[in-house]
Amino acid sequence: MRKVSLITLGCPRNTVDSEITAEIISRGDYIFTANPEEADTVLINTCGFIKSAEQESLDEIFKVAKLKRNGKLKELIVFGCLVERDEEKLKNLISEVDYFYGVEKFPEIASHFKIEGDFENYKRRFSYFKHFAYIKISEGCDSDCSYCMVPKIRGRYRSRYPEDIFEEAQKLAESGVKELILVAEDTASYGKDLENGFDLGYILTGLDKIEDIEWLRIMYLHPARLSEKILKDISSTGKVCRYLDIPLQHISDKILKDMRRKISKKGIINLLEKIKSNMPETALRTTFIVGYPGETEKDFNELYNFVKEAEFDRLGVFKYSKEKGTDAYERKNHIPEKIKEERYQEIMMLQGGISLKKNRELISKKLNVLVDSFDFRDCISIGRTEKDAPEIDNSVIIKGEIEPGNLVEVEIKDAEEYDIFGEL
Repeated sequence: MRKVSLITLGCPRNTVDSEITAEIISRGDYIFTANPEEADTVLINTCGFIKSAEQESLDEIFKVAKLKRNGKLKELIVFGCLVERDEEKLKNLISEVDYFYGVEKFPEIASHFKIEGDFENYKRRFSYFKHFAYIKISEGCDSDCSYCMVPKIRGRYRSRYPEDIFEEAQKLAESGVKELILVAEDTASYGKDLENGFDLGYILTGLDKIEDIEWLRIMYLHPARLSEKILKDISSTGKVCRYLDIPLQHISDKILKDMRRKISKKGIINLLEKIKSNMPETALRTTFIVGYPGETEKDFNELYNFVKEAEFDRLGVFKYSKEKGTDAYERKNHIPEKIKEERYQEIMMLQGGISLKKNRELISKKLNVLVDSFDFRDCISIGRTEKDAPEIDNSVIIKGEIEPGNLVEVEIKDAEEYDIFGEL
C-alpha cells in the first residue's frame, strides 16, 4: 500500500478541508503517516491569507521538495488557498511539485487518487482530536474589506444547506464529537443567500437537538451583521457556549471606514453594551489590526484606550500585512514595520495584564472543563472551559490523567496570564 502524508497549514476552515481530503483518500488503497519522510506522496494544504502565512506555506513546500530532490519522495501535491491565489508563481518557483489544486477541488483530488463515489457532504477523517470538530456553515465572503484577499481566494458568500449541515453534524456526533465549532468567513451572514427564512438561529436550533453534542461554539461573527435576533437565538439555545468571537479589527472611525468594516465606533460600543446587558456571563473574544495604512498615533491611542476600558476576555492582535490585490495595498501612507511591532507589543502587554486579572478571579471557583489532551511527561491533563476555543484561547492545566473528551468539574487553584490550574 502507498503511504500518504497530509500537512495542513492555516485556519480551522483549512482543517476541515484537509479532513475531507483525508477521508476521500482513505477510501482507496492508501495508508496515512504523520512523517513525510516515510511517505510516497505528500499533500500540503496551504494558506495564503497574509504574508506570514504565505511564507510558512512556502517554507513547508521547500522542506518537502528537498525530500523529492533527494529521492525520498515519489509525489508532491500542493493545494488550497495559496494555490488559488498564486498558482503560476508557485509553478515557476518550485519545480518539484507534481500537481497543484486550488480551493474546494475535492473531485479533482479524488480523481487523482482514482477514487470514485459521491463527493457531496463528505465525511471526515480526524488527524488527532476526536472530541471536537470544526463544521463549515458557509464558504466565501462578501464583505470586501480593504485589506483582505479572502473573497478573491474563496469566492462570494455561499451558505451550505441546513440539511447538509445537520447530516454532517449528526455523523460527527456519532463518531464521538462532543463540541461542534461553527466556522465560516462570516457566520452571522449565514442564510442571506438562501430562501425559506433559513438563518443562523435555525442552524443553532437544529444542532441543539443532536443528543450527543455537549457544546456548540460560534466563531467569526462579523459585528456589522450581529443582529439582536442572532443574540436572542444564541441566548435561547441551551448548548451554545457563552462565548462570542467578534473580530472588531479597530475602533477609530477613520480606520473602520477605510477598512470598509460597515460599522462605526458608536455601533461597536452599542453592540458590546447589548451583549453585556443581555448576556452578562458571555466571554468576548476579538481581534484587532495595528499598523493599518494611515493609522496615526491618535488612532492607535484610541484603540489602546478602548482595549483598556473594554477588558475583553480573549484578544488577538495582527500586524497589518500589505497584500497585493487588495485596495489597502495601493495606499501611500503605509506604516513602518518597526512601529507596527511596537504597537503590537503594547496591545499584547496590556491584554496580558487584563487576562491575568480575569484568570485570578477564577481561583477557588469550580468550572466545567473539556479535556483535550494528556501530557505523559508531566502527568497533567490539558483542557478548556466553555469560554475558550481550542488552539487560540486559554488552557486549564489539571493534575493527573484524564481521558481526552471527558467533561469534568475542576476547582481552580492558581492562575497565570493565559493558563489556569486546577484539581478535580
